[in-house]
Amino acid sequence: MELSHARSAGDRNLASSAEAEKIRGRQILEQLLASTLVENATGLASDLLDQYGSLSAVLVASAEADNDDPRTAFLGLVQAALVESLRSKIEGRPIISRSADLIQYLKAEMAYLDTEQVRVLFLNVKNHLMCDEVMGRGSISEAPIYPREILKRAILLNASAIILAHNHPSGDATPSRADILATRRLKGSGEELGITVHDHVILSSSGWSSLKELGYL
Repeated sequence: MELSHARSAGDRNLASSAEAEKIRGRQILEQLLASTLVENATGLASDLLDQYGSLSAVLVASAEADNDDPRTAFLGLVQAALVESLRSKIEGRPIISRSADLIQYLKAEMAYLDTEQVRVLFLNVKNHLMCDEVMGRGSISEAPIYPREILKRAILLNASAIILAHNHPSGDATPSRADILATRRLKGSGEELGITVHDHVILSSSGWSSLKELGYL
């Protein structure tokens, strides 16, 4: 009986936390929209959150949008500033694939995209970030991973190691069999060239997973 009560209390806490996060997101979005002098910022914020589900998703969609709406352009700039701020936290020091700073950066950059994207972080001998680049784009359910192109780019940059990342628009960050096999092929080819594949991080709107942590690397 006590365990049942504990689980119920935990569920209530999670629910209240999620609800509080939605309320904060709505308030922040209203304030951002109000700063653009838009009429009925409250109504527009509600419409956007109903459409995209969260503040983070609204910002990503705004950054990806290709239109002349000044409100969308402003929200896209907010997203760009957020990503750059988070990116600065992983520069100039060794990167650990499951560090909070790296995951926050990757989540802001990729987790809420509506199509799959493959991103590669290229690292030097000290595991400092040299650059990170989008190396593949796909559909809502699949993005190609091309080991030859990734390793060719790593050689050109004189990178010693890489971290692979891609998103699952489905909301499920569980790696697929194709994800695992492609990563193992990349790792094997990289070893022959002296390039280490540290990890493959998969992100979604509901969380993230690490192939290394799961034992697939």
